[in-house]
Amino acid sequence: MSSNDDAPGSAGSAVEPDQNKAFQIPGSVLADFLNGVAPDNKCTFCQVGEYSIISAPSGGGIAGVVAATVPNVQHLGVWFFIGSCKRCGYTALFNCQSVLAAMNKDE
Repeated sequence: MSSNDDAPGSAGSAVEPDQNKAFQIPGSVLADFLNGVAPDNKCTFCQVGEYSIISAPSGGGIAGVVAATVPNVQHLGVWFFIGSCKRCGYTALFNCQSVLAAMNKDE
């Protein structure tokens, strides 16, 4: 995986203090971590391409975060980092809570 500073992403609105870290992870740091978890990983769709990390719209190489909302519940959702295949565009979502917990465990 690599960071991708030109691709769009979006962030959720209701932020708890410990979740702020999700909006501060450089794409390159996230890519390095995920590559350490699965160093030989290739795209699950085309079987050839490598994933890149989609950047936040604010720029600066920060990993983008998207939120999947919970129906009929305001300000509640699940946050994801986004990886996209450089070859075919297949997109994979990585649960922010799980990734951040694993990154903190490795520190």
